[in-house]
Amino acid sequence: MHKKSFPAGSRPVSPISACLLLSVTVMIVGGVIGMFVWCCSSLARVPLLLGYYGYIWYSDTPRNCGSAYDGFSKSWLVEKLSGWFPFKITISEKLKPDSMKKSDQYLFACHPHGINGEFRLFMDVKMRETFPNLASWRCLAASVVFYVPLLREISLYTHCIDAGKASATKAMKAGHSIIVVPGGEQEQMLTRFQEEIVYLRKRKGFVRLAMENNAKIVPVYTFGMSDLYIPSGFLYDFRFWLMKRFRFVICLYSGPFGLPIPFRVPLNMVFGEPISYPATDGKPSKELVDKVHE
Repeated sequence: MHKKSFPAGSRPVSPISACLLLSVTVMIVGGVIGMFVWCCSSLARVPLLLGYYGYIWYSDTPRNCGSAYDGFSKSWLVEKLSGWFPFKITISEKLKPDSMKKSDQYLFACHPHGINGEFRLFMDVKMRETFPNLASWRCLAASVVFYVPLLREISLYTHCIDAGKASATKAMKAGHSIIVVPGGEQEQMLTRFQEEIVYLRKRKGFVRLAMENNAKIVPVYTFGMSDLYIPSGFLYDFRFWLMKRFRFVICLYSGPFGLPIPFRVPLNMVFGEPISYPATDGKPSKELVDKVHE
């Protein structure tokens, strides 16, 4: 157990709120396992499992702008979950939401990923009220997410699409702005308790993507993400190898009272000043990408 049971600034954890969050966690994990066991417990039900996996395996929805459902982010459950954290949004003076045009496109580059990337759910809930003139957006998520039952549906409902370049480009051509976490799985695995770690030096694809589509690059940083969980070092090298080899992340962590739920710490999402760059006609040079990235 880490020396600090609760991070500085964390809020009291009420039993009711903790039970709700724990129930959702168990529901997702248990639902996936339960469905698999239920289908495999009878040969007559195996075709149901095969049919579902056949559908999600061949479905092109995550690579074709997704299937966002705003009603999910406005639901009672998501509202209660997002209320777990004291959440604040700070916007740079040079990023003026009221002056945004429906035709403007943005690429929001978010750091850090954190253990589970909870900020993305809150961002989905708050984007419409924070940027009322933003036409639409999609959030890039790891491909493996779309092969896990329930997690797949939740991700699609909350504006997620496959993180491949072809999927992102198609979404931008369709007029969507993009939310991306450049650090990805690498940054996720590098998360340390109460340490700010960003994996960015080798991640330049998001800059090129924005420049190819003439989108404005907005850096976003969420303070408090490293305070949410205490990561476990159990089998870390093996899990890191899995991530490098298969791009599949197994996160082991604990929160208050050793439960797999986050500490109630304040989160402050800061939207920085848009990064300007010369017009490229959609064909930026490597040198220009490197310069903007720096």
